[in-house]
Amino acid sequence: MLGLGNSLHSETSQLKVSFSNNYSLSFDGTNDFIAVDSVGESINKDAGTLAFWMDLAGSITASGFIFRAQSGSLSSTDNIIQMMYHASDNELRFSYKGQGGGRRDAKIENGHTSLEGQGWKHIVATWDTSANELKIYLNGSLIDTHSSPALDAHDADLDNVDIGRNTGSGAAPFKGNLDEVAVFNTVVSASDLYNSGVVKDLSGESGLIAYWRFEEGSGSSATDSSSNSHTGTISGATHSTDLP
Repeated sequence: MLGLGNSLHSETSQLKVSFSNNYSLSFDGTNDFIAVDSVGESINKDAGTLAFWMDLAGSITASGFIFRAQSGSLSSTDNIIQMMYHASDNELRFSYKGQGGGRRDAKIENGHTSLEGQGWKHIVATWDTSANELKIYLNGSLIDTHSSPALDAHDADLDNVDIGRNTGSGAAPFKGNLDEVAVFNTVVSASDLYNSGVVKDLSGESGLIAYWRFEEGSGSSATDSSSNSHTGTISGATHSTDLP
């Protein structure tokens, strides 16, 4: 029996895949982006979470989109969930805009902390229409909550989704490094995702709909490490060993 137990333990150990983080993705602020349109229909417009690691190396002179999901073409101004760095105000803005309503923002402002040239930061943003709340977290700590006026509901699926630029246009490209980008269809605790500053495997987290780790090392595919196969197409952005 002892021999059988040891054999089973050995087989289990061999099947277990270790978690490691070897690469991030670098965006040059000119025309780099990742197209991930397929995830749009899976995004819960009523409640969800966006999480990622970000490094704004040096001084950023132009605003750039980190994540933008919208309904329809670029000309559409409604049904939007987005994260961008606004360079002139030195702030990170997470925004939600429904059909016919005003844009609502939760922000990490320069008064909270400087983000440029400060190394890797972990960002979590959540939206919850039933609570009328947007929240944004920095390194596990809540920085800002938007709760009034209420979030206006979306009336269409989000079918145009990019990482690193304004959807579909090439405008406002992001400059910096991103890693471990994850999207959930429910509100997830920031403390579960931040993990005291240690990069953790999010593939088992409840509600995960897409998880781009950029661990390919090269090439034009951004593999989705969730079980949903939302593989992205990398255009221009390059793999880097600069890591959180």
